[in-house]
Amino acid sequence: MIHNDAVIPSGSGSMNSQHGAQLQPLLLPDLKETGKELGRGAYGVVTEVIVSGTTCAAKKLHDTIVQDHNLKKFSDEVLLHSQQRHPNIVQLIGVYYPPRSQLPMLVMEYLPLSLTQCLEREELPLQMKYSILLDVAKGLCYLHGKRPPIVHRDLTANNVLLTSSYSAKISDLGVSRLADTFKKDHLTTAPGNAMVMPPEALEDNPVYDHKLDVFSYGCLILHVLTGQLPKPTDQSVQEPDRVKCLKKEPEWNKRSSYTKKIPKENELLPFAKQCLHDDPTGRPEMIEFLQFIQQIISKFPKMKNRSVLEKELNDAIQEKEEAEKKLDEEKKVAERIIRELREENAANKRENEDLKNEKEQMTTDLKTLSSRVTGLQNVLSLKEKKFNDSTQVLKETIRSRDEQLVAQQQDNMDYQLSIYFLQD
Repeated sequence: MIHNDAVIPSGSGSMNSQHGAQLQPLLLPDLKETGKELGRGAYGVVTEVIVSGTTCAAKKLHDTIVQDHNLKKFSDEVLLHSQQRHPNIVQLIGVYYPPRSQLPMLVMEYLPLSLTQCLEREELPLQMKYSILLDVAKGLCYLHGKRPPIVHRDLTANNVLLTSSYSAKISDLGVSRLADTFKKDHLTTAPGNAMVMPPEALEDNPVYDHKLDVFSYGCLILHVLTGQLPKPTDQSVQEPDRVKCLKKEPEWNKRSSYTKKIPKENELLPFAKQCLHDDPTGRPEMIEFLQFIQQIISKFPKMKNRSVLEKELNDAIQEKEEAEKKLDEEKKVAERIIRELREENAANKRENEDLKNEKEQMTTDLKTLSSRVTGLQNVLSLKEKKFNDSTQVLKETIRSRDEQLVAQQQDNMDYQLSIYFLQD
């Protein structure tokens, strides 16, 4: 197990002596792994390493790419890659074999960003898009100008890396060719990414030359101009053994959903169409495009140099980040206001509910009180009637007694008179 920041001595017995001697000038005695993974793909994992104090990128190849019967091919491709010196080709620094491992690490110059990541992250100015395509064209012209021409075989935005100043460099030169060898050994003849492969590369027994890269470059133009990998509409292109059913539809038409997104007046569109010609003889040479795009760039009024474009891009990125930050702050304020309004609304609902309950209680109490008043009124009416009846009886009693008293007084008077008369 390799620990982060551990110094790793080179393993001397990692390959046989014949091929070891061939690569001896490229073998690195030691390096330090930082533990940072930079990327991962079909060929291996890319990690960050330190070589003699310099940050580099190391690609750990899968064991399927480098096997015993492929060691000579591996050595040849590594040597070929190391001999390529061009500002638009990623430089191979050396090869390192970790202790107790047969899997080599290809150590290359470190570039912080792939073109794919850049296209996914931001919208580049048109001048910078053209500048990147120009850099890639320069790299391909260099490779195709070799005798015999060097064919990359897997030119995609993933294999175009960018410097901090957005200069473009072609990467994975030897690795893609090694993978091609492995595919042939395993009867999978289609090289590279099938999404950007021309028809001749998808045949059962493919015969292709550097025009394969020209086709892939046409796909790269569409990718850069649209920001999307121009996948053919017929997804079965991913299965080379089914290619026979795809021969009728022109490759350009298969990508019409992407070409429609590009303004018709774009100068690169006709050239991209030529690059995607089904017949390799109908495709242009990269030197033609190099001259073509240089003429286009020269027509830009006061064409800005790369440093100015980089500053504009960085300013645009900073402006975007500030706008996003401001938007986040406004979003937080809006969320706070919404939260307060919701809380206030909830409080109002609770208050309304309390008022409703209070009203219902008051209505109930009022009904109860009304019932009690009605009952009291009934009782009072009964008592009033009883009182009136009692009063009437009392009046009758008093009248009767008064009559009795009057009669008694009259009797007394009559008695006294009778006595008086008797005395006389």
